[in-house]
Amino acid sequence: MPNVIVDWLAEHVEIDPKISAENLAADFVKVGLEEEEIHSSGLKGPIVIGRVLQQIPEEQSNGKTINWCVVDVGNEHNVTLKDIEKGGEVSSEITSKISNPETDLIGRGIICGAHNFKVNDLVAVTLPGAELPTDSGEPFKIAARKTYGHISDGMIASGAELGLSDQQLKNLGITPVDHGIIVFEPNSNDAKANANSNDTKANAKSNDTNANPKDPNSNDTKSNNTFSQLQPGDNVLSILGLDGETLEINITPDRGYCFNYRGLGREYMHSTKSKFIDNFAKYNQAALEKLTPNLEQNINKSGDSFEVQVDDQRPINGNLGCTNFVTRTIKNVNPNAATPQFIVDRLEGMGMRSISLAVDITNYVMLDLGQPLHAYDAANLEAPIVVRRANTGENITTLDDANHILSDEDLLITDSPNGKSASRIQGIAGVMGGAQGEINDATTDIILEAAYFDKISVARTSHLHKIHSAAAFRYERGTDPLLPLAASQMATEMICEFGGGSEAGFYWYRSDDFSENLSAQTVAYNFKRVTEYLGTEIPTDTQIEILREIGCVVKGTATDKSVDVTLPTWRPDLAENLDNQQYLIEEVARIYGYDKIPLTYPSATNGTNYSRSEKLTDKAKQTLAGSGLTEVITYPFVAENEFRELTFADQFPANFWKKNTNMDDVNQTARVNIANPLNAQKKYLRTYLLSTLLEVAELNINRKNSEFNIFETGKVFLPNSARFFYSKETMNEDQDADVPNQPNSAAAIFTTGNMPFVSAMESLETLAKSLFLEVKFANVTSKNQFAILHPGRSASVQVGGALIGYVGEFTPAIQKAYGLPKHSAGFEINFDKLISTATSQKVYQFKPLPTYPAASEDLAFVMPADKVIGDVLKAAKTAHPMIEDVKLIDIYQPEDSENSSLKSYINAIGDQIKSVAMSFTFRKSDGTLSPDELRAIRSICIKKIETELKAKFRDA
Repeated sequence: MPNVIVDWLAEHVEIDPKISAENLAADFVKVGLEEEEIHSSGLKGPIVIGRVLQQIPEEQSNGKTINWCVVDVGNEHNVTLKDIEKGGEVSSEITSKISNPETDLIGRGIICGAHNFKVNDLVAVTLPGAELPTDSGEPFKIAARKTYGHISDGMIASGAELGLSDQQLKNLGITPVDHGIIVFEPNSNDAKANANSNDTKANAKSNDTNANPKDPNSNDTKSNNTFSQLQPGDNVLSILGLDGETLEINITPDRGYCFNYRGLGREYMHSTKSKFIDNFAKYNQAALEKLTPNLEQNINKSGDSFEVQVDDQRPINGNLGCTNFVTRTIKNVNPNAATPQFIVDRLEGMGMRSISLAVDITNYVMLDLGQPLHAYDAANLEAPIVVRRANTGENITTLDDANHILSDEDLLITDSPNGKSASRIQGIAGVMGGAQGEINDATTDIILEAAYFDKISVARTSHLHKIHSAAAFRYERGTDPLLPLAASQMATEMICEFGGGSEAGFYWYRSDDFSENLSAQTVAYNFKRVTEYLGTEIPTDTQIEILREIGCVVKGTATDKSVDVTLPTWRPDLAENLDNQQYLIEEVARIYGYDKIPLTYPSATNGTNYSRSEKLTDKAKQTLAGSGLTEVITYPFVAENEFRELTFADQFPANFWKKNTNMDDVNQTARVNIANPLNAQKKYLRTYLLSTLLEVAELNINRKNSEFNIFETGKVFLPNSARFFYSKETMNEDQDADVPNQPNSAAAIFTTGNMPFVSAMESLETLAKSLFLEVKFANVTSKNQFAILHPGRSASVQVGGALIGYVGEFTPAIQKAYGLPKHSAGFEINFDKLISTATSQKVYQFKPLPTYPAASEDLAFVMPADKVIGDVLKAAKTAHPMIEDVKLIDIYQPEDSENSSLKSYINAIGDQIKSVAMSFTFRKSDGTLSPDELRAIRSICIKKIETELKAKFRDA
């Protein structure tokens, strides 16, 4: 996040130069720019200038020589001669100047182990009470300490102890010495100051602007203090610029215009209503005055111009990659010209290092105005520059010495050596330049580039090649398309001023739709809609004033229902939602002040405001949970093998779900691919809930939890050509062809008990009953068999005569693949269909609790193997009015009927048979069942079941 340098900000908006970082943060937070951190040097005073009055070397027993010093630190901090003599000897040269040892202030006695100073030198002294930063984070506190036989009443400090690097010391005009203290040498910095004062160009620049530019000779510039004017007691923190705090702010990605001081100045103006100073008009006008029109449309040039062409054959989303490109030719630049110190300081304050004059100025202008620039060595560039898309397989070595294989979507800057147009790549447009045209120590002639590149094009290239440069960072958030002209003018002036060069040529290319693109961003702004969005009324004249303040052109009056608003070119974020003017309303609320918008609460209404469908959905979930199932929620992403296993036999080739099946052989319309998956291994959207629910089951089993019943309700994603068990009524026929249908499904997995299959069926019955529906189970054919369910132990689920899903045991292959216990079962149903069918309102009829005991008896029947268990249970439950409940105990189907214990039943029923054991509960409402009554009821039940199911009672 960017730091806010106050004196730089002051060049764009009126601001108190002494404002605290805390108050600055409070001003910015009003307009949504939150404080990230307030940085400080970690130093606390008193840390002052001291003049060395005495330096007596003393050799120690360990062979080290220390200096016993007396240092004048100003009368505010000096002590008397008598106090100094308590710590050690004071030279006669000092004592001879003292008239009253008890009252006259002279200095402080200090021990120092460094030797790079002498008497009368000015040094930095940390006095008792001062605090220095340490790597541990705990400050090092300075106090009077006895050491080497003396009392050291302070410490003479080095640059490292004050947290300054050697480069920072050099920037301040101080010669760094390894393990040496800071010595303020008057000569070096005076010469520097005198040289700057004679620079008439610098002075002229300072006097020729109303933007309050940083003056290199200004007395408040820390790096240009004349050290000869320093006096003992002066504040070192102020002199070295270590007394201030720097505010770092947090800027959201949609507000890319704030990553420069032009944008920050405008935001500070919104917050405080201070006067905003926009240098754009000045630089833009200066550039326009230098141009002469060319006969060719949308091209201006002057002098020894460097031609630009744009040949974008593959624009992304129909938008040209470049619509505006400016080149400036600057000759005879001094390659040894140093970057002015105020630019170096500001760049370092923003986290950038100084490289060379030309590069530093391009970075400086980018941070100042927001326009990325690039400087080329003219000796390595041949006209014309051509902006084009890359050809597949081309490559470039960028300035960071990385080689990149280019794609045909990458936009390039190329030149034309030996007359071959666009044949040599000079850089990736808006991202990073190439090593070919890099500025070097011998560069004297410069071609300066300032262009507007499409943000989508830059973003794709930047992320593809993982080049996250400062330029790409800004381009992909959207830059001001009008800035290239003004920014190139500002950079050209600075290079000529500080580098001694002169401008030799100017070329400005614009595409045919450049002007049209700029004027197209207009929206009808409806005042009523603002009130609806914000829940409060803001006066219409205030809204218009705010819109104009953020740079919009407003056509209309406050008495109109709506006005036409043309957006400022530097706010591309506002153009993202023009249809409903939402972003403009947000801007009005932000500038008006969120604190001025009163809190309003919705009034309470009768009922829950739930739709009937929502109520039934909640009821269905509660019923499943009440039946002993645990609800889970999973991500809808599945891998190739998971997609393969959950299919229907008639949807894909017969061998589709085998492990060695190639997904490329599968009909593409039978799956939904994710274009940019979060996980490369899970690149499909689930077609069934069981695909992700099985992953949860496998996870539990791997963690030694093998007994569970779980369910989930959620969306599945179906290609428009594949309906599976989802009926036509629950599919959205008007759905966009590029968006899959997304019906709601419900699925469950059962692993507990002796017969999970029966538990799954009973859960479905309970679920249907809670919605006043009746569920039926039917046999499935080989054609519509759900591939993950066992062919002989599964059934289709029907409600209201319509197929809504399947229930049954998982196949042995699925049980093995996911580690499921034997006979694990599950179901998946069309939840939308289930809920939509439950439309009738019914009244509960409660019965009194029984007062007489029940009688129970287990009965077993042998029947044809194709009888559906649901039909068996239904026949059993309706066999007699006194049957209260029937529960399935066991199902046994022999592998070989000829050798089974059921051989005696084969002639009566057939070869394919099974034995079904059920537990019957009988109860009489008005008395206790006698043994004779129970035998009679039992006989009736056996006879009815035998008749309806073609079964035989198994009496042995």
